[in-house]
Amino acid sequence: MNPIFKFSCSWLFALFLALGLTATSCTEEEPELYGNVHGYVSDEATGEPIRTASVTINPGGKKTVTGSDGRFEYTTLEAGQYTLQIAKDGYQTNVGNVTVVPGQTAQCDILLRPGDGYLKVNKSEINLGTSNNMAAFEISNSGKIELQWTIKKDCDWISEITPSAGNTAPGKRSSVTVKIDRSKLEKGKN
Repeated sequence: MNPIFKFSCSWLFALFLALGLTATSCTEEEPELYGNVHGYVSDEATGEPIRTASVTINPGGKKTVTGSDGRFEYTTLEAGQYTLQIAKDGYQTNVGNVTVVPGQTAQCDILLRPGDGYLKVNKSEINLGTSNNMAAFEISNSGKIELQWTIKKDCDWISEITPSAGNTAPGKRSSVTVKIDRSKLEKGKN
């Protein structure tokens, strides 16, 4: 065999191998589309972590609770602005805002102030079915002091909220009635 031919084939093979490796190492990676949020919920007075605090993220309404170390986490969130609402019996509810950036984890630590009162609503949803125009729910106060509350109407198909404000004494309940105008409902949007 001709030694020049052997050298040329080996050299040509090495060149193709180098080009192949270069071509595969230059491929673009898929861009990150989602980000994450985590944080800690702590007692404002003592700095101690608060376990089993309810954490709701909006938009989306996903709920979680804090662990024994006060930590919570949401993963695979679309980029954008989010509001976190944190509630726990014996504490005043608090809200935090956070921006989710694709490929990153945002931290949002929240402090809760101990409180003497705590309002609860007995229903998280009101289903009016296909023919009812009215529904009721109760607000209860499991705290130690009388609490004042207000309900704001945020859509035009709610025709009346009675009462829309009030005071609820410790250990007591207040009934609220909601009336709707079905002519203003839009299919799939209510």
